[in-house]
Amino acid sequence: MARLIGERPKLPMEQEMYDYIMKTLPDYIYALFCPKIEYEGSERELDVVLFVPHMGVFVLDYYPGSTMQVSDGKLRFLNRACEYVTFSPKRIKENRLAVEKYLQDKFRIKPFIYEMLWLPQFEISAEARNRSLNEIIGFGRVIDRKDMENYEKFLHKLMVGRIFYDKNPENSQFYDDLTDTMAHNIFFYWETGMPEPWRPAKPPLVFMSHKTLNANVAAEIKQELESRGIFTWKSPEDIGIGGYYKEVETEVIKKCDAFLILLSSSAQESEEVRYEFETAQKFGKKILPLWIEDCEINDYYKEALTQYQYRIMTRPDSQILDEIENEIKVMSTK
Repeated sequence: MARLIGERPKLPMEQEMYDYIMKTLPDYIYALFCPKIEYEGSERELDVVLFVPHMGVFVLDYYPGSTMQVSDGKLRFLNRACEYVTFSPKRIKENRLAVEKYLQDKFRIKPFIYEMLWLPQFEISAEARNRSLNEIIGFGRVIDRKDMENYEKFLHKLMVGRIFYDKNPENSQFYDDLTDTMAHNIFFYWETGMPEPWRPAKPPLVFMSHKTLNANVAAEIKQELESRGIFTWKSPEDIGIGGYYKEVETEVIKKCDAFLILLSSSAQESEEVRYEFETAQKFGKKILPLWIEDCEINDYYKEALTQYQYRIMTRPDSQILDEIENEIKVMSTK
C-alpha cells in the first residue's frame, strides 16, 4: 500500500485513482493527490504526483474517460460529463515545471521529474499508439489499462516513461536522485506540518558521517532526527545504484546545513570519514562532533577537534539530541 501525502481526493472519479494507487502500489511510494501549486502567478491544480525513491517524481495527468479521438492533430477525451476535453502537452509540461519549482523553493532539492498521461479506462490500440499518442505525446509516457494489471507493470511503464523523457536534451542539467530519505522526509513534512516555531522555509538537512561498523547507532540517531523533521543524509542507503560515493557525498555536503560526525575507535581510523570531515571543513559547514564510543582519541582528531566543542553520547541522551537538533535548525535558517 502506497503512502498518502496530504489529503485524499474528494470527487468520485478521483476516488478511483486514489483506490488504485493506495491499494496496488508498494509502500515505499508516496502519493500526493490533487495538490494546488502556485506557478507564474496563478494556482494550478494537479491530479496526482508520485514520489518514487531512486526513480524520481512523476506528475500524472489523469483522464478517466471512456472515449478518445484525434482531430486536427489534437487528442480529445470524452469525460463522464459527456464533454470532450482536449489534451494539452503545454499544460502537462507546465505542471511538471510547477512541481519542479515548488520542490526547489520549499525543499531546496531538484529531483528528476517526469510527466505522464494516465488513461485508466483505455486499452490503446496499435493504430492509436502509432498514429496519435506517439506523435502527440509519445506512447512511452502513456499509462493505460494494461499497465495497471499489477504494480510491476505500472512501475515498468514509469521506467519506460523515464527512459523516453531522459532522451530529451532539456533534461541535461544536474538533478538529484530522489532517495528514500528525501521521499520519506517530504512525506513527513506534509504529514506533520512541522509546527511552529521550528518551521523553516525548508526542512533542515544534516549530513551524517559514520563508519559502517556503527551503522546501527547511526540508524537510531537518524530515526530520532527525522522524527524531529530534519533531513538526515547518510550512506550507503541514500546513494542510488551506480552512484560514485565521493562525487555524491561531496555534492550533499555542499548543500547540507550541518555536518554530524559520529566518532568511534573505528571511525577515527576511516579514510572515508576523514575525507567527509575535511570536505565539510573546506565548505565551511557547521561541524557537530559526537563521540558514540568512549575510546582513546588518535593524534589526528586530537588536533582536528581542538577548535570544536564535541559531545560524548554512548547511549541515547535526549538532552544531547535536543542540542544537536537546535544547532541544525539554527543553521538552516541562516
